[in-house]
Amino acid sequence: MKINGVEFDYSSLRASDADKMTAAVAQAQRESEEEKCRVRVVNADVGDIIRGQCRILQHFLDAVLGQGACEKMGMTLDDLGEFQRTMQQLTDAVNEERKILNVQPIALFGTQPVSRANVQPGGKKKKKGSHR
Repeated sequence: MKINGVEFDYSSLRASDADKMTAAVAQAQRESEEEKCRVRVVNADVGDIIRGQCRILQHFLDAVLGQGACEKMGMTLDDLGEFQRTMQQLTDAVNEERKILNVQPIALFGTQPVSRANVQPGGKKKKKGSHR
């Protein structure tokens, strides 16, 4: 997947990568709650708030795309707009990949694709003409 002109070995259609994304979202939500508390306690200024938001997004992107991803893309904790644009690119790329899931299954090596309608509970294929 190409983000900010850099190619990453990530696919939203790969189970292990989807797991990374799920874990990264949960971590970002926890960090966001912690950041809200930190900002109130230290009475942070606007620049500090921006850096805090950038840090959360940096952790997210590095968790999803691989450690050091933000560094490879030349991102710093100074530009929240850059992080927002990068997040939009990632979102668009993931959504584009996921469109594939709506496509009819294809047959590989002469096999017939198995649809849920052709499988009985327990994983057994229905016989032709069977209506159970």
